[in-house]
Amino acid sequence: MILEYNEARDWIEKSFDVDSDSTDRFNSHFELTIRILGGLLSIYHLTGDELFLKRAMDIGDRLYLNFNTATGLPLAEINIKRKSTSGYR
Repeated sequence: MILEYNEARDWIEKSFDVDSDSTDRFNSHFELTIRILGGLLSIYHLTGDELFLKRAMDIGDRLYLNFNTATGLPLAEINIKRKSTSGYR
């Protein structure tokens, strides 16, 4: 189990990049929040490893712009690389 954790941590540290070409599309705000942000915050809570908190804060900051609406409710989709949104205003 330690081996898998170390491999995953190493991948997040060295390869996890929200600015890569593969992220140049719109994604569901909900899915990014529960899967990526939630996963990073969960592993930070379990380990206390600041790497996971740093990555979560980066994603959270990018998702925050999706709340810039008249109602304060997030738009449906976001491109976290270009920091642009899509959905009903």
